[in-house]
Parts: sequence; structure tokens; C-alpha cells
Amino acid sequence: MRDQVPTGCPNSLEPTIPPIQPMEPAAASPALSVAIAVLTVLLALTGFGIYTAFGPPSKQLTDPFDEHED
Repeated sequence: MRDQVPTGCPNSLEPTIPPIQPMEPAAASPALSVAIAVLTVLLALTGFGIYTAFGPPSKQLTDPFDEHED
């Protein structure tokens, strides 16, 4: 008897799930755009700081406490 009920019918035992609609970029909220921009800037500054502290530019860093020993 179940084979006789067409799929998608309200009396069907199978749930009907509506298709997922992709979000259009224009429909994204401005708060999300600002949050992503702030996160990107923070990650870039953190990466630059780590690169400066531990990468090749760190050879040029000097310790101010060693230079001004009394």
C-alpha cells in the first residue's frame, strides 16, 4: 500500500524538506561584513607581529635593556 502513495504527498510517510536556497552576497547583513573585516585585520596584524618577532626581521631587533645597562 505504501508503494501506491506518491512521494511529496502530504499523506506520505516521507517528510518533505524544502530545498536550501544559497544566500546572496547582497542579502548578507552589514554587521557580518564588519565582523569579517575586523577579524581579517586582527589576524593580519597578529601574523605580522609573529613574523616580525620570530622571522627573519627578528635579527635586526635589539634589546633596549642590554643597551642601557648601568
